[in-house]
Amino acid sequence: MSATYPLDLLHPSGRVERTMLLGEHCPRYPMPAGTTRASRDVDLALVAPSPADLRERRWLEHAADEAARSLGEHGLAYVRVPRRLRRAARRELQGAGLVLESPLVHLPNTDAPRYLLPLRTEPWRHALGRLIAARPLSRRVLLTTQALPFGNTILAYAMPAVGIVARRPGADPLTAWVALLGGETRETTDAVVATSWRGPEASVVLHCFAPGEADPWGVAKVAEGSSSEAERLDRVGVTARTAGVRVPRRLANGRLDRRSVVVESVVPGHPVADMLMRSPTSFVEVVTAIAAWLERWNVTTAATESVPRSRLDDEVVARAGDLASLLPGGTSYRSWLAGHCRALEGRDLPLVAVHNDLTMWNVVLDERGSMGVLDWGEAEERGLPLTDFFYAIADAAAACEGYEDRLDAVRSCFLPGGARAAVVMPVQDRVAAALGVAPPVVELCFHACWLRHAQNEQRAGVRGDGSFLDIVRWLARHAASAG
Repeated sequence: MSATYPLDLLHPSGRVERTMLLGEHCPRYPMPAGTTRASRDVDLALVAPSPADLRERRWLEHAADEAARSLGEHGLAYVRVPRRLRRAARRELQGAGLVLESPLVHLPNTDAPRYLLPLRTEPWRHALGRLIAARPLSRRVLLTTQALPFGNTILAYAMPAVGIVARRPGADPLTAWVALLGGETRETTDAVVATSWRGPEASVVLHCFAPGEADPWGVAKVAEGSSSEAERLDRVGVTARTAGVRVPRRLANGRLDRRSVVVESVVPGHPVADMLMRSPTSFVEVVTAIAAWLERWNVTTAATESVPRSRLDDEVVARAGDLASLLPGGTSYRSWLAGHCRALEGRDLPLVAVHNDLTMWNVVLDERGSMGVLDWGEAEERGLPLTDFFYAIADAAAACEGYEDRLDAVRSCFLPGGARAAVVMPVQDRVAAALGVAPPVVELCFHACWLRHAQNEQRAGVRGDGSFLDIVRWLARHAASAG
């Protein structure tokens, strides 16, 4: 599998093949991997000096000159320096004959950011208002500062991690490759780049802005397998739309070398996660709306089958086996699940369309209260029932508490006597009854839900203390105590 990195997609061609590293503090990420080191005609010159580099007289001036001499016709220089040197770095780049682009803020402030955010009004407001989780006070301060007459200048020198972008005069604009995909794509002058918590092997997403427009016109997703997202959006998304939610529409798709690209329409609305963090009292309203849609969608897509044990083994037992070494009594827990799967072998089970990533960040509400659902890359036409319900409702509860303790959110919803169980359990029973799912199947699907997410978490490199693994550890202990 080939990885996709944010700086690949800023380049006009959407690919970085020849790179130059200037400085001893070059981060592993977001630097493209698998590229060729070169000294001329480079696609990307990354300037990231260490403290030792900066003790050398005129190091920054020499680095800017070398980057300018080495860039190819459409190459980029990307400079990471301490706050006190950002003004000097911009001056040196301009002195070397390069044209400056909008600075890119790294959020969070690390060498492996989830977001690269251009310091321009439209993408800044969109990202902070609709994409990025931030404390209300922090969000207000950042938005207010940006709106000041010299707000962008203040932020460019105040934020902890900022990338300075420069290119040759007359070079193709950043992200020019998006418009070249055809279909219903448009010219893109700014893009908020968002990476996945699963790391560079997962998709990188560009929220694309046309000149002078306040809202993005589209969302471009690049990764191995993005073509399958386009197919899943077409196949699974249409049934979700029929059941009453707004779903993205495919605008274009294509390839960047070995990577697939799908461009989707924007589904207007505000993330429900952010709404719940601001107003936890909305939990009941959210649970009711999501459960009603899931019930409609699941009933219309349900196909009752005599499920082979191999299917249950793959989705439950095998995943428990993969995680066994990280769980208390992991081998016993796997055996306990295997016994439950054997008991259900040959029984009819309704398989339903599933989203598989129904976090409240992927659910939006517009001004009229109409619900939209985003990010269909993990969707399936035939999945285990109620797994979307379990994940969505627990994620809503976690959002109410600022995602401080996901295990506590699960227990509050699904443990008898939990703080939210009186609201959640009757809704769960209603959805299960509509699908004809018996209590033993409900229990197995509950385990299957969290095993899936814990396995994804571990594959993404979260070791030992991931929030989903905590949930599965709790389930393993509960199974042991239940005998």
